[in-house]
Amino acid sequence: MNSNLANLVRPDNLESFICDKNKKILFQSVIENDDFRSFIFYGKPGTGKTTISYILAKNLKVSFDYFNAAIDKKEDLVYKLKTNKILIIDEIHRLNKDKQDILLPYLENDLITIYATTTENPYFKLNPALRSRCTIVEIEKPSTETIKNKLIEIAKEKDIDKNLKYNIYEFLAIQANGDFRSAINSLELVSLLSKNHEVSVEEVKKIIPSIQFASDEKADNHYDYLSAFHKSLRGSDCDAALYWGFVIVKSGDFDGLFRRMMCATYEDVGLANPSLGPQVQAAIQTFERLGMPEGYLPIANAILCICLSPKSNSAYLGAQAAMHIIDNKGVYEVPSHLKDAHYSSASKLGRGIGYKYPHDYTNHFISQQYLPDELKGMKLYKNQTLGYEAKINEYWEKLKK
Repeated sequence: MNSNLANLVRPDNLESFICDKNKKILFQSVIENDDFRSFIFYGKPGTGKTTISYILAKNLKVSFDYFNAAIDKKEDLVYKLKTNKILIIDEIHRLNKDKQDILLPYLENDLITIYATTTENPYFKLNPALRSRCTIVEIEKPSTETIKNKLIEIAKEKDIDKNLKYNIYEFLAIQANGDFRSAINSLELVSLLSKNHEVSVEEVKKIIPSIQFASDEKADNHYDYLSAFHKSLRGSDCDAALYWGFVIVKSGDFDGLFRRMMCATYEDVGLANPSLGPQVQAAIQTFERLGMPEGYLPIANAILCICLSPKSNSAYLGAQAAMHIIDNKGVYEVPSHLKDAHYSSASKLGRGIGYKYPHDYTNHFISQQYLPDELKGMKLYKNQTLGYEAKINEYWEKLKK
């Protein structure tokens, strides 16, 4: 068997290409109408970005070539732009400024059609001038079921299925985590084991022990994991918070995980459970003391504590209101009775005169003006009614009476 099964079975026509139905209609329309618009295909590894580029280029029946933005030279780019109608540019997010400056005039003057591929979010990573001249199409990961069925089809076609049970294909599909190319590579490896006997999932796990997973901390999919985790904490969904939290653990970004946990503690739980902050910090320190694998225990406990705590964002809203006033209305003069009076002759300037020392009064409280004159009576903190904050409300209601 050829050593690279993934290349052997790569689709060369639209019918056999795996993608969303609506996108397939779009690609069919491009071919039928000889549409030479430029595309940026964005998606995770192994989803078929380069494959669909070749399918479109071949079906439009014009000269085309391939350029790798990470390793190919500027001279290669110039030559390929001049001698082709379509250029497939792999890893376009790695195209440096010199090469972008060469490419842009060709795009601006409709001298070239490009099919660019990237695993990075084009709205973050690509030059806006380049991006605006292309149609961005996201190629989603195929489902586990789709990958499994395709693996069965490939195994039958290549006559490597005789010692492979159904559960092997299912395991390989799950393990690939949406990376179809990885699934095919795994199938090729397993087929070597199954030449002379029927293999079991347990045998396969010894050479393919865990799910294919990689998360670049600077990539947008990693920020999606962090966002889903934080929103699950805020939404008090223990199951989702544990799932996304341990996806992040698997990525190795413990710092990002802990930052989100601390942020949710103070932003979303806040005054409803003010003792939670030190508890979460203690859990993080315990993790650092234990390390992995036991370190997952304090992490799980802290995640559940955040989820199960009553919620209040009054501190967050109060801070936002204060910053909004400062940024939009300015910094006002401090009322004279609040100004520093701890120096000689301060009273001659009217500093501190009329200030009431709260501890001299019943319950250590006396009503007086603390805000600037321009903001007198304004409410930045608006109390909420859950958890410990409810007790704070009761205390202040009694105090004011």
